[in-house]
Amino acid sequence: MNRNLRIIIITALVTLGSVTAFTEWHRSVARADALTELNYTWSGLKTDTAKTAAVIKANTVIEQNRSLFDFSNSGASTGNGMRIKQDAQGKWIIAQ
Repeated sequence: MNRNLRIIIITALVTLGSVTAFTEWHRSVARADALTELNYTWSGLKTDTAKTAAVIKANTVIEQNRSLFDFSNSGASTGNGMRIKQDAQGKWIIAQ
């Protein structure tokens, strides 16, 4: 019985780890795709309204797909809640 209990516990831990790894991978792909799409379409956007909408859309996707291990308080320390910013070359990146 003791051996069976160990096998059950190990199986449960491996399954939980696999599901967590797959979820994190899926979320990271969604975040990367949102930034790629924003960077790809940014130069073609002409109006400030379109640019604002694109940034909000990308930021929303990134917020919805935050890492399970990201324990920050949704950017409350920065005051604006934005997860993305432009770097010196004008490319959009996830703010640290």
